[in-house]
Amino acid sequence: MFKGDVPTLAKLLMVQYDSLLECYKNSLINYLNYKTIDDYDERLIEDVSRDDISVDTACCIIRKLNKKKSERNLSILLELIRRFKEGGDWEPVSIAVKGLGYYDDNDEVKDLLKKAVVSRNWYIRKNAAESLAQIGITDDDLNDIYSQNDKYANDAIKYAVGRM
Repeated sequence: MFKGDVPTLAKLLMVQYDSLLECYKNSLINYLNYKTIDDYDERLIEDVSRDDISVDTACCIIRKLNKKKSERNLSILLELIRRFKEGGDWEPVSIAVKGLGYYDDNDEVKDLLKKAVVSRNWYIRKNAAESLAQIGITDDDLNDIYSQNDKYANDAIKYAVGRM
């Protein structure tokens, strides 16, 4: 493991970012995430906003954005959920939904999570249920979910709430 000047290493690596193969870009993003280096988030946001970004790179960037609660990151996460959901890519949606558990003071987030908990995809459903449990779920929220008669959503939310 590198034990030197981490910010300098990150800066030197980011200078080469555009010329890196995707696997190395993803490793670099994961390194920035692991070391909690947020100096290059704007550059990563540019990448994740492109339509031609790979699902793997998008997932790395979303995991990074999930680590820091901010209005900017929330706005980006919500947009990415919409974009990837329309494209049928479940993995970025699942990861982004997981990060919404930090936004407990936002009705739009809660509504999105209540819809996501009835997703056809198990990972989206599971992460949405966990995020709902994390932000706090009321009896009215539970009734909204239960009224959709989706036994898998009901099980996911019961399990997630029971773990809290």
